[in-house]
Amino acid sequence: ATTRAGEKVVRIIDDTDQVTLNTVPRITFVPGPVNAIQSTITTSTQAAPADGTTPARFVVTAYDAFANAIPGATVVLHVNGNAVIAPPTATTDSAGKVTFAVTDATPETVTASATINNVAINNTAQVRFRGADIKIEMSTLAISNNGYSTSLAASGFPITYTITLNNLGLMNADH
Repeated sequence: ATTRAGEKVVRIIDDTDQVTLNTVPRITFVPGPVNAIQSTITTSTQAAPADGTTPARFVVTAYDAFANAIPGATVVLHVNGNAVIAPPTATTDSAGKVTFAVTDATPETVTASATINNVAINNTAQVRFRGADIKIEMSTLAISNNGYSTSLAASGFPITYTITLNNLGLMNADH
């Protein structure tokens, strides 16, 4: 007995008359229905830029109860937050896999889940979309021959530099 999908060769022998069938039949076993525990969703990255264009990739693999890959299964990816999926629905390849690209312009942690042939799989995967951690702005102000200036300075007078650091991403304030 086997639990693996694929083509099998069957040898048939009649024990009563000791006759072996010359024709060797081949039987193809196909994967069973989607198994919510065996099927997976993964991502190769833990973080991605929250720029709205750089994708984080999620791979969903459809398996039956015996870990046979299921080709041709319909997969719908679900994400929370402001993330965008392209495409949100796809069909698994011959290895039972499908890849989704997810982008986000909002700094946030996104959790992805999937349904395969209308069966919700148990595991999820997360990606943290990060904004720029720090934005630096610099300005100057100096006394010039025409009063105060941001581009000219009079000799012998002080120049005031203002540097502003803004925490735009998900970096903790104590860092």
